[in-house]
Amino acid sequence: LSPEVLWAQREDVVYLTINVPDCQVETLDLQPTTIKFQGTSGDKSYAFELEFYEEINPKESKKAATPRSILLVLDKADHDSGYWPRLQKPKQKPNYLKTDFDKWKDEDDEEEAGGNGMPDMGNLDFSSMAQSMGGGMGGMGGMGGMGDMMSAMGGGMPPMDFGGEPDDSGDDDEDQDMPITS
Repeated sequence: LSPEVLWAQREDVVYLTINVPDCQVETLDLQPTTIKFQGTSGDKSYAFELEFYEEINPKESKKAATPRSILLVLDKADHDSGYWPRLQKPKQKPNYLKTDFDKWKDEDDEEEAGGNGMPDMGNLDFSSMAQSMGGGMGGMGGMGGMGDMMSAMGGGMPPMDFGGEPDDSGDDDEDQDMPITS
């Protein structure tokens, strides 16, 4: 079987995510022009091989495993080559290879942001990230400052007039006026 492989890029790196939960990696061979992967999850074996569009620096690339996937940040050998038109050299894309829209950034967006958009990625400690993946995320917490925001907006809402007669009886039991049917 081929695992789902997601990819995105910046001018200087390529992001690869190999989606295989609880994977036992048997082979993860990064070469300047290729990647070879073999692994198992349960009783299923997964494998793929890709030839990169241009060369990468395997020694400068980073790897991390989470319970759901294997994450790779591949350092492009030529940082001045800009964006690759595709991940692999052959034009035909395998069906298991998909764009990672969570990480994708257009070349124009990156230029406007003034960099790769993730300046601290090179200093990321993948081992601590992988360990922290198991925990849940904290809630949003209270909405502190809402009162200040509402008063800054001009206070409360004006009274609403829906027309009709005002109810001066002070009796909140509306059911007494309803007809009884059997």
